[in-house]
Amino acid sequence: MIRLVALAGVLAVTTGCHLVYKLPVNQGNVIEQDQVDQVEVGMTPEQVEFLMGSALVKSELRETVRWDYVSYYLSPRDKELRRNITVVFENGVVSEIIGASTDSDREQSQPVDPPPTR
Repeated sequence: MIRLVALAGVLAVTTGCHLVYKLPVNQGNVIEQDQVDQVEVGMTPEQVEFLMGSALVKSELRETVRWDYVSYYLSPRDKELRRNITVVFENGVVSEIIGASTDSDREQSQPVDPPPTR
């Protein structure tokens, strides 16, 4: 009984002090800004797929095709980073890129867990 109480105490202390490592959660597409920056209006679907990989969701409506790239990351410190990029094709070429970051967005979306400084 004493061992059980001691074990429960040790577990309570270690989880409260963040000594238990939590794995990061990464779901969906891995979206890097340099990949998005290379996608341009006028590209073919094959070129976009070469740069960005396979889209998570592909939908077709007559001449318009929409590809959605969705990314979700949860750091071990419970910080979330979500990103959605939509590429719209009309008549077989890129006509619009929705969700691509601007320079001001990039300043705000720094890495979720910056490396520790020494």
